[in-house]
This record gives sequence, structure tokens and C-alpha cells, in this order.
Amino acid sequence: IIASRLSSKVSLQIAPSFSHYNAMDSLYSHNMFAVTFSGRYKISPQSSLMFSYMKQFTKHKAQEATLLQPVPGFKLQPGLTLGVEIATSSHAFQIFITTLQGIMPQENVTFNQLDVTKRQFLIGFNITRLWGF
Repeated sequence: IIASRLSSKVSLQIAPSFSHYNAMDSLYSHNMFAVTFSGRYKISPQSSLMFSYMKQFTKHKAQEATLLQPVPGFKLQPGLTLGVEIATSSHAFQIFITTLQGIMPQENVTFNQLDVTKRQFLIGFNITRLWGF
């Protein structure tokens, strides 16, 4: 991960990744390369706007050869996430919309099919407990 806090309000990150699935159908690629660009802009001391864009560089074998798709209608899509973070003295709340549906990043890199151009978004919510020792 390469990250930088450019100012007191702006942080950026680039994260190249390699994912390997050992047991998969032969129409899928076992090794996937991708890169994620992320950022955060603090609009106040307690709240921030966040974004993330993930692009795969590897295609599945069926996509490369333009054969039958591994699953009818399967088309690997990049991921886009936009969110808001609000912090209190003890918690951080994140609300976001995304085109990624997997829990693990490897699932998103390898199998994401939600298309931003077709407005296929999911809504997410995270709560994090902040500890001040």
C-alpha cells in the first residue's frame, strides 16, 4: 500500500493486489491482478467524504478468448465506492454506496459483476468503536 496524507484534509492511497484462487472452473483465471485507488477528504473535524475505485488488469479466460462466458451474462466489472464517515467521541459511522458485493477483497477482484453504468449499487453501513487509551 502506498499512501500519503497530502494535507490536513486530503489523504490518498494506491494499493496494487494479487489474488489467487486454487480450486476454480477452468474458464476462470486463477490469478488476478488489480489496483485500488482510494481517498478521503475531511469536510469537518468529525466528518469525511471517501471514495475508492478498483480496476482489474486480468480477465477471465472465457473473456480473453470471447468464448462462452463462465456464467451466462458474466462480465467482470471494476468497483466504485462513495461514502461518508461521521465520528463521535467513541464511534465512527460509515455510510456508503458501492458496486462491490463481496465481503473479502479477493471476491470483489475476481467476481464483481455490478455495473456502475447500469446503476447497480448496494448500500452499506459500518460502525467502528474508537478506543482512546
